[in-house]
Amino acid sequence: MNLVTLRNYRNDDPPHLVRLWAQHYDAAGMPTALTPSVFEQAIMNRLLFQPKNIYVAEVNNKPIGFSSWLPAAQGGAECLVPVICVSPCDQQDAAGLTLLRANEVAALTDDRTTLVGGFLVDDFTGLDGLAPLGAGGGIPDSDRRASRWFMQAGYGPRHRVERYAITLATFRPPIDRHQLQLRRTAVVEQHWVLPDDQRQATALTHVEVHRFVAKSRAGEPLAVVDFWLSDPAAAVFPTAHAILANWSCSSPQDRLGVVCFLLASALQTLQARGVVWVAATAIDERPEQSLVLRALKFGNLGGGTIFAKRLVRDARVQQ
Repeated sequence: MNLVTLRNYRNDDPPHLVRLWAQHYDAAGMPTALTPSVFEQAIMNRLLFQPKNIYVAEVNNKPIGFSSWLPAAQGGAECLVPVICVSPCDQQDAAGLTLLRANEVAALTDDRTTLVGGFLVDDFTGLDGLAPLGAGGGIPDSDRRASRWFMQAGYGPRHRVERYAITLATFRPPIDRHQLQLRRTAVVEQHWVLPDDQRQATALTHVEVHRFVAKSRAGEPLAVVDFWLSDPAAAVFPTAHAILANWSCSSPQDRLGVVCFLLASALQTLQARGVVWVAATAIDERPEQSLVLRALKFGNLGGGTIFAKRLVRDARVQQ
């Protein structure tokens, strides 16, 4: 069997990486129509992705896989590998593990102590909306090969994540006594938001952040929700799609009901401006997220896992 070799990213790699991305997710039952131009817009044209942090696995000088790492958005000593893509072949397991090990060595060299596999919306990787990942959601359960590589390399599950989506053509807001009362006693405001730090600004150059705020008639904030819509100039994902990024609630009473009211109002507004599909995720440490999404009739698209591993400096080896 021919050996797997590693090298760093080269300027002629985008077509190869697009092919590997498509082949990897096709094998996971998650087909995508990614193009080189969209791939470059989403990944290569960002300060987040340095060429020295992108590794390409080859067999006989032919690329068969790639991955990259970047520091965690929250700072500290963590970093993450958002995706790891390998073409189905005899050397796929060797390539996946070799790529993962290269990321670990690089992370240790950069004085990182923990490596995380997969990403969530608040990781600000720049990949949000890129098919077929949508709103993130960790390493998809259907991507059994990548999950196997992380587990074989000693990674454990940090979070379980569920992916959801809704088609707005079929959306109907929930109606009960409390929802009707909120329609009379609360108002919803909408405005655009500019990212407030460099990491977010870099990661979200391809999206427009639309914030919806529910307030009492007296002007007291009750809940806030952010949606990410595709910037038409970037076109990383369809302009008719949106991502439910996050929400918070400050109402002292019936918090889930207030959030449902705000989300229902926001979804109707998005539908009126031409959005037809909205993706969202729910993480295990916030069980209310799944409750709200199911109450609004979001459909479950499947689960995923955020993996994590504490890196051991003594295990570092030369590449």
